Amino acid sequence: MRKSPRSGAMFGLAWMSMVVALLPFVLFVILSFFGGLQHGWKIIAISLSLLLLAAPFYIYGFLLCAFGISRIYRSVTKCKAVGSLAGALGAWFLSLLGVILIPVLICKKKFFALLLAICGTAFYVLSYLKYFNILSSVFLGTICYLAALAFFKEKNRFSWKFMIPLCIAISSHLFLMGYHLKLEYDVKDHRNQLSQIIGRSVEIGDFWRRDAQGFPLDREPLKSLIANRPQSYFDEFEYKDAPTAQKKLLEYNKKYPVFVKALNGFLQLPISHVAHKKPEGEMLYSVLLSELRPFRDSARYLAMKIAADPGNKPQVKKCNSELVKLRNCPLQNDSYISYLVAIAIEAIRLNALSTVLSSGEFSQPEFVALIGDQVDWHKYQRYAYGSEATAFKSCFDYLQIYALLQTENKKINSLKKYMPLFMKVHFLRDYRFALQTFIKACTVPANLSGLEQAQLALVDDNEIKRNSYLLSGMFTPALGQVYVRSAQITDARQMALIAARVMEYRKQHGKLPENLSFLPNVPLAKLDHKPLMYEKTREGFRIFSHTDKGKKPDEKDTRFSYRVRLDGKNETL
Repeated sequence: MRKSPRSGAMFGLAWMSMVVALLPFVLFVILSFFGGLQHGWKIIAISLSLLLLAAPFYIYGFLLCAFGISRIYRSVTKCKAVGSLAGALGAWFLSLLGVILIPVLICKKKFFALLLAICGTAFYVLSYLKYFNILSSVFLGTICYLAALAFFKEKNRFSWKFMIPLCIAISSHLFLMGYHLKLEYDVKDHRNQLSQIIGRSVEIGDFWRRDAQGFPLDREPLKSLIANRPQSYFDEFEYKDAPTAQKKLLEYNKKYPVFVKALNGFLQLPISHVAHKKPEGEMLYSVLLSELRPFRDSARYLAMKIAADPGNKPQVKKCNSELVKLRNCPLQNDSYISYLVAIAIEAIRLNALSTVLSSGEFSQPEFVALIGDQVDWHKYQRYAYGSEATAFKSCFDYLQIYALLQTENKKINSLKKYMPLFMKVHFLRDYRFALQTFIKACTVPANLSGLEQAQLALVDDNEIKRNSYLLSGMFTPALGQVYVRSAQITDARQMALIAARVMEYRKQHGKLPENLSFLPNVPLAKLDHKPLMYEKTREGFRIFSHTDKGKKPDEKDTRFSYRVRLDGKNETL
């Protein structure tokens, strides 16, 4: 290569291409198989270290290429300065190498080689115009340059040594390209599979079309309901009897009149769910679910109205139906957080109905009618998982386009071409893992207990760390815990129905039962598939299950128990 300018230039050019190709390939291997890089500074440190290690190898190729081009120029010009400048510029600015070779190829009358040189430069130009991925254009342009240089005849025999680094470069790039295509196929297949499992599309466009059918956030009376949300709230522990609840209710109405008025107006409208504004970049995790806290506050207010006059059948029925509506609104939005808020509102409703039992004004059939039909929590849970998968995809697109590239250009399809291929591959592996996690969570057998379901739906944190899945680590929620919450609310309804049976026993026998043996069979808790339990308390009685830790819940813990307060006049506790 020292004797042959053509061989030196070609080998140097191929060598630089190899270094450029191996850098992302090595970084991809490190990200994929040497985990523990969940912190961004570690990735930056490794990237800088690789650049420092690669620098001498790249400089070696640069010098070979520069000297080779310089000597090629000297064959057509006697000016050494021109040759040296051409060599330096050609090796440093590879996008200009085709232009730099034009005078030489014209002088040598190598017109086909001239065409190849121009094509090489064109590939670089096309990459700048966002028609090709940068790395792909480098390889195509380099191949054109090598082919053009091969037509430059000299006395020395043509050397094929440049093929060694070139083949290494091409092989590493083709591997990433092939793996990228495989991952894209897997991701598409997993999205389709998830859509089939949950019964509707998880595509971002379909999500926004469903959302747009709801009631706008900025329309009255919802706008005022959100803007005038109370800064504090009352819970059931602040009113143990109707007189106290009445006093608290009067204070509430006086303190938050605008909120109460907006709530009454909202509840009169035929609203199924709330529509939200698309955030910049359409990243779903940025959607402001500003209606959720006002909905919970509204539920607490309605529960307080029930507790203030639990024997008033028309008011109880009205407040109960309004609580059902408040529950269904976030439930129909089917996001992860909305689902949990719907469960919280349902828990507030069921606990509020315990005061109805205490009043003795409702018969058992009337109370059962108030409880209503069992909500298909499993269906809405799958919807929530599907929406989380959709939100993950929006975050996936946003981070790789807007955040990483730090650009204001909104042409996503064009910008994706500028994403380094190894980064695309790593993000796609991350996304595929997330989809697999959602699919696993959605296909947990329904006949298992809530705790068993939660265990099966757990996110594999070890795999996240091992593979440095940054997005899954940040945005994959605690899917298993949702099964616990779903089991809790399922048990709460069953506990309320058992409590009604206990009150019916009290009505017939004039005292509370000592245990649940009067029932034909004691229902099993959905949480752990163990029989629900019963005990008298200082204020009445409660139906309860074990906690998710397998312990007896505290008396004030309403997550795993259903408490009924009594006046205590008709039995000895």
